[in-house]
Amino acid sequence: MADINKLAVQDRVKANYKISPNDPDATTARTCIENPPGDPVNVTFSGLIATNAKIYNLSLPTAGDEESLNVSNDSKQFLIRLRGIAELRLATVSGETATNYFTIPKGATLTFDSVDFDSKTLYFRSDKANQTVEIIEFT
Repeated sequence: MADINKLAVQDRVKANYKISPNDPDATTARTCIENPPGDPVNVTFSGLIATNAKIYNLSLPTAGDEESLNVSNDSKQFLIRLRGIAELRLATVSGETATNYFTIPKGATLTFDSVDFDSKTLYFRSDKANQTVEIIEFT
């Protein structure tokens, strides 16, 4: 076992994530990071924990055509996958599913954690017709 004092600073960092039951805001996540031999640093992230979920089934009827989904103002997390047998393209700007996009391989699920979207629209495209994008949005 390695001597902790011989490890690099970044290797000595300890993180402890928890939710305080005594916190008046039940959705506040507290992070305590200790960098020995220094004092702990406490950071509070309010409102990053989701409490509700909404499921969307977005139809992509035509191959190569872009479809969009407006997400909630208070979105915190997303799970996105294609129900069908094709790759899925995702963009955040209209028209960019053809040029500047993120590919979700067939059978894969993309997860966005700890996001803070404000009236955001997501754009989707598939190279095969009659596909369905399954989206779970947590707010």
